Amino acid sequence: MSITQLKSDISRKSSKKKLAPPRQEIPGLNSTKTTSLHRRIALFISIVLILACLVAYRYAAISGPTQPAFAVIFTVLTIFAALLTADLLLGQFLSTRLPSLAVLGGIYLYVCLINISYLLTLPKAFSPYGLFNAGLYAPSWLWIFWQVGYSCGIFVYVLIEKRYTKVQLSQQMTKRVFLFLVLAIFLLVLIFSVVAIDPYHLLPDILNRNPPPVFLPFVSIIVFGANSVMCVSAFFLLRSHSVLHLWLRVSILASFINVSLSLYGSGRYSIGWYVSRIDGLMTAIFVLYALLHEINKMYMWLAVQNEKLAQQNRIQSDFLSVVGHEFRTALTGILGFSEMIREGNLDGEDAQEYADDIHNDAIRLTRLINDLLDMERMKSGRVEMNWEPLAINEFVRGIVERTFIGSQRGQIQLELDERIPIIQADGDKLTQVFTNLITNAIKYSPEGGTILVRSKWENGTVHFCVQDHGIGIPEEKIEQIFERYTRVESNATRYIGGTGLGLPIVRQIVEMHNGNVWVESNLGEGSTFHVEIPAWPLPEMEEAQRRL
Repeated sequence: MSITQLKSDISRKSSKKKLAPPRQEIPGLNSTKTTSLHRRIALFISIVLILACLVAYRYAAISGPTQPAFAVIFTVLTIFAALLTADLLLGQFLSTRLPSLAVLGGIYLYVCLINISYLLTLPKAFSPYGLFNAGLYAPSWLWIFWQVGYSCGIFVYVLIEKRYTKVQLSQQMTKRVFLFLVLAIFLLVLIFSVVAIDPYHLLPDILNRNPPPVFLPFVSIIVFGANSVMCVSAFFLLRSHSVLHLWLRVSILASFINVSLSLYGSGRYSIGWYVSRIDGLMTAIFVLYALLHEINKMYMWLAVQNEKLAQQNRIQSDFLSVVGHEFRTALTGILGFSEMIREGNLDGEDAQEYADDIHNDAIRLTRLINDLLDMERMKSGRVEMNWEPLAINEFVRGIVERTFIGSQRGQIQLELDERIPIIQADGDKLTQVFTNLITNAIKYSPEGGTILVRSKWENGTVHFCVQDHGIGIPEEKIEQIFERYTRVESNATRYIGGTGLGLPIVRQIVEMHNGNVWVESNLGEGSTFHVEIPAWPLPEMEEAQRRL
């Protein structure tokens, strides 16, 4: 098979490869993935909850001491935990604009407000029968509204999360949804509170008449059924491995255990009632702490990103100054020499010299503009690869002979491994790689310094080295030289021209060939730039090569 046939074969299969644009997503609770530590802690808490439920099960129906103060303290802590959770989740909704977070934040706001009503109507808390003449049944009704409302809300959240996972609301719509949600929940809790107080005694009995009063069977079935549906939907429909969903499942498990023990126990102040409240509250506080810890990590991440962004802005400002200087220098030369030529007072030799200077400055500007355009295309992901078979040794020799013909004789030395076969690469882009590396080596080497270009064949990979004996690079600056717009500034390099685009372009092109580039350098002794690229970057290329 000839080289022309090989090139045609490869072109039909994979003629172009596009570089995907980089994406960087600001993390949120719903997008932050869990770690093994997260999962172990969640599993440990779940096991503790289940064991506590099993231990308390046989004692759940035993009546405990009547302690209204415990109910008040528990409810107050529940209110604060729910309020903080609602504030955290609604804050996430305002920043991410994901509708599912609005629903989840609204659920915890509902829990907070319904518990306020529960606290105010609790017998023996503020008055013998609760405030507003609530009576004995109002707290029980509000507890039912709390549990059923929470279960239904979680079910709605699961449905919206599955259907609208990637949907983002507009800024204006986000504000409208937030205001509507808060007002609607306030109104809903107000209605439920009035209904629970039942001033006209219209509600049916939900407790039996025997001491201690417990829920009638149909009430227990409704509440337990709603919680069961909530658990099934959360554990089997939420497939995301996010931190938010992990801790939400733990909260839902605690809520299910809370309801189960409360319904099985013999009413308020039974052992089951006490255990369920303690388990639920401790879980709510721990989950809230876990979410706040994740939020704190996000803010730390954002602080680091802001610092990097500020540094990048400074680098870009310096880069614009350098580019402006390069343009101004080249244009000044072009204008000056062209003005002398226009005056016509030059002999042929001087005119030719000035024309050469204008030509060199024009090439300099063209190269600078091409570098800027290439960097912008790479940044936006609009780069295309045109694969072709290359005899890489002849390719490198051609670059040196064409591009660096003006270098001092013998300054660039070649040591090329003749075992290297024909490889698959983008010739135009590899020309940029070698041109940039050799140009830098010449630029930063002393007058008459030797530049060594070597190639080596290593197990299907071509390894190139461009070595100089110039000023070298400080060790702390080595990682920075491949970053956009970065130049290593020192007394030795201050008056050497350049924009800092060459090496970032080199790295991007090498990575597009599925290769790697790095540098070894000693300050004052010189630098060696290494480039490794596979001979066949794409599988179909290797298959075609084997058919040669």
